Formats: sequence, structure tokens, C-alpha cells
Amino acid sequence: MILNANNSSSPAVLLDNKFNTYNVESRWNVKESERFQSEIQELTKDIFDIALNIPGVERELALTISQFSYNFQKIIYKAACLDEADFNESRLFIYVDGESGPSGNMMNSPWEQLLSSSQLFSTVKYTLKNDKWKANA
Repeated sequence: MILNANNSSSPAVLLDNKFNTYNVESRWNVKESERFQSEIQELTKDIFDIALNIPGVERELALTISQFSYNFQKIIYKAACLDEADFNESRLFIYVDGESGPSGNMMNSPWEQLLSSSQLFSTVKYTLKNDKWKANA
């Protein structure tokens, strides 16, 4: 989650009425978000096909390359949420450490990757308590 006086991307913070927050992702309207999401699938498929046509690239490597490009789109999405103030004003990232289920820790946005070059950026690590998860049968 990224917070300043009023910004967050954390659903828990955004839904809690104790905080006067603004959704950092609100720069995306529904139409833009749908377009971005729909184009990711086509981009991923195109990258897979192109990689597979490179001599010596096997299917597994082409899948890895296309999966990397898919994951990179999540970073691009979050980067598009930032504005100049995010690099020129203090920002605090609360990194949540925990398993968060069978797929591992997927709770944190890539704010550290995007903002770590700013001297006004800080990270605090919070470790979940009672982090016990079971897969649904």
C-alpha cells in the first residue's frame, strides 16, 4: 500500500472510514482499465508467437518470455497511477509480509520498484500475524 496524507492503493485502507483517502488508481476510468486489460492478453499472445518463431527458442522459453511480459504489465499499470508529486513529496510504502494464501505473497504493489530512487520514499515492513491459509477444496 502506498500512503501519503490522502493516497492509498490498499483496499483495506480505502474501505475503512477512519481514513480520508483517495484511491491512487482512480486515474484509470472503467473504459481505460478495460482497454488496458484486454490488450494485455493480445500482447502476451503476440510475444509468445514471436518468441516461438525465433530459432532455438523452445515452447517453455517462449512461455517464460510471454509470462514475464504479462507480469511487467502490472508494473506499467501501477506506474501509470503515479504523478509528479509521488517523486517530489514524501511517500511511505507499508510492505505487508506474509504468505497470503497458497500462491504466496501477492499483496504488495510494486511501489518500491517504482519509487525507490526518490530520497523522500520510505518503506516499513509489516508482518502479518495469524497468517494461516488453506486452499479451498
